[in-house]
Amino acid sequence: MSAAHAIPEAWPLFLCVEQLEAYLGMDIRTIRHICPVAPLDFGNSLVRYHRLQIDAWAATLPPRLPKSASNVNTPESEPMPAADTVEIPRLSPAEKARRRAQEKQKWPKAS
Repeated sequence: MSAAHAIPEAWPLFLCVEQLEAYLGMDIRTIRHICPVAPLDFGNSLVRYHRLQIDAWAATLPPRLPKSASNVNTPESEPMPAADTVEIPRLSPAEKARRRAQEKQKWPKAS
C-alpha cells in the first residue's frame, strides 16, 4: 500500500473518494451502487462524503449469512456456526446445468 493510500489513524469527517474506498474497503462503483448517502459538493470540484452519514448507513445493514447456512434446520439447542466457518460447496457450471435438467424432469409439463 502506498503512502498516498495508507489508512490514517483518525479518519477525517469529510472523506474524499479514495478515503471512502479505503474506509469501506470497496470500489467507488460498488459504493455508488449500494450506498444511498449522497456526496457533499463544496464547489471548485471539491466533493466529499460525510463520514458520520456513512457510519449511520452502514449501521443499518443487516448481517447476511450464506444461502446454504440460512436454509439449515438446526435444533434451537444447537447454535449456528459463525458465518466465516460455514463451508459453501462450489459447483461447476456443468454440475449446475445437470441439476437444473434433473429438476425439470421431476415435474410433468402442465397441459
